[in-house]
Amino acid sequence: MITKLEADGKNFIGEAKLLSTPMGEIAKALIKDGGKLGVSSRGMGSIESKSGANYVKDDFILHCGRSLQTLLKPSLKVLWKKRMG
Repeated sequence: MITKLEADGKNFIGEAKLLSTPMGEIAKALIKDGGKLGVSSRGMGSIESKSGANYVKDDFILHCGRSLQTLLKPSLKVLWKKRMG
């Protein structure tokens, strides 16, 4: 459950609570045993092609409230979680 999410330039920094569900308990056990968990998110928007590259347009929407996923191998290395407290 996302408890805090703030924009920091082009990045988002946040905090989440692992719930006492079967999947939450697995995630807690992985952390307890030294595992690292990451986060993956989804977004939607238009792109514009320029000079052989695709650029995301201003209508991009980050769908973090509905589709943040905890993963052992997130798509981006910068998405590793840090345990708080």
